[in-house]
Amino acid sequence: MSDVQSSKDTSSQKYTNDSKYIESTTEYKIFKHIQSQLDITNFTPRNIYELKNFCYYGYNNNLLRAKFWKLFLNYLPTNKFKTEHHLKERRKLYHFYLEKSLIKLEENPMLNDTIEKDVARMCVRPVNDVSDEEQNEKLVHENEDKENPKPDNYNQEGKPFEQEGKPFEEEGKPFEEEGKPFEEEGKPFEEEGKPFEQEGKPFEQEGNIESQTEKPQTVPIKMNKKCEFLDADHTVIHRNALKRILLTFKVTNSGIGYVQGMHMVLLPIYYVFATSDNIEDKKYAEEDAFFCFFNLLTEVGENFLKEYDNDSKVGINKKMSEIFTIIKKHDKGLHKKLEELGLIETHFCFKWISLLLSGEFDIDQIIILWDKLFSDQYRYEILIYCCASIIILMKKAIMECSFEECLKILQGDKKIDVLTVFTLADKLRKEQNK
Repeated sequence: MSDVQSSKDTSSQKYTNDSKYIESTTEYKIFKHIQSQLDITNFTPRNIYELKNFCYYGYNNNLLRAKFWKLFLNYLPTNKFKTEHHLKERRKLYHFYLEKSLIKLEENPMLNDTIEKDVARMCVRPVNDVSDEEQNEKLVHENEDKENPKPDNYNQEGKPFEQEGKPFEEEGKPFEEEGKPFEEEGKPFEEEGKPFEQEGKPFEQEGNIESQTEKPQTVPIKMNKKCEFLDADHTVIHRNALKRILLTFKVTNSGIGYVQGMHMVLLPIYYVFATSDNIEDKKYAEEDAFFCFFNLLTEVGENFLKEYDNDSKVGINKKMSEIFTIIKKHDKGLHKKLEELGLIETHFCFKWISLLLSGEFDIDQIIILWDKLFSDQYRYEILIYCCASIIILMKKAIMECSFEECLKILQGDKKIDVLTVFTLADKLRKEQNK
């Protein structure tokens, strides 16, 4: 009997080992297949639709994720063999714009105030055992900005080299020339007519006035919490990199400027690049994050523009309405309860849409979710279904609680796994689009 049992145990162990081997071998084959498409020295053609499907249905790899995001956010050229030259020029161009933005900051020290405050409040995995005194001391060092030496494309006098005859254009249109978008390989950097390009009055946040000085402030802005990622590395002060990106974006895009909340859209992009297992992604995290952030806001920037709130095609009010239409089709009882409580009129999901749910989950879950948002073939349509899914998954609490309690739950920390949210969202979309 013991021999039979021993034989069964051995067979079971062998089956387990074989399964693990097959699984690891399959995963490695997928990795090599994807890597060959992303590798600019490999002649395997790049199939963006296949790569998007891999990411949408769960493939993730910290060595490749940054490249996925750059590709899906239209930062990389269509011809992958032009990637090296393209990135070199873009990174040089970022420092050119940054230099001009810092000159603007010297001329107007009130330019960066809101950015300073927003970035100071940012936190990824808080560290609670640090005193306020230590936090403030760290911030003083941060303001000194000693970690930002001149990049390779600067000359000995600290001035950027000229960008192949492309001067910094007039204020408000740095990416445009004579009314046409900045062009890349014959294709517009932005599509003409996109709401994001309008130079109308930007959505205002407390006057949309910001301030910063390059010198250390005598009274540093106090951070709410010390952050494991943003404050842990003394050799790379990530908060300053985020501030530089947002300042450059504000100066080079005066039509929209900086609107409170944009820092939450930038953070996951910068985080993925700065923590990548790929050395080049890490080294150029700031430069690459700027352009990916710019491209992302080109697509969703209308969410920050008040004049587009009621637009019948891209308005955020239309998007919020779509969320409740999805819920009504799926669960009429839940929709009726939301109406009775008056929750629909509160627009509590405004922030969910405008910030792409970046404020609703921790950073690791946001990265998983954004893998899917960026790889969505219908460009962020799945976001609306994810918002509806969150509400559906909170049905029990909504049906039992008062208006105030429901609002607190919906606006508070989500105790739901993001993959559960996505799975339901994907299912709802397939069911309702039959």
